[in-house]
Amino acid sequence: HVPQTDARPLVENQFQRAQGLR
Repeated sequence: HVPQTDARPLVENQFQRAQGLR
């Protein structure tokens, strides 16, 4: 499990979700 690589897509996914929620 790699947090650096896993955190990248996770943060991007959360950011896209926030934009869609707006």
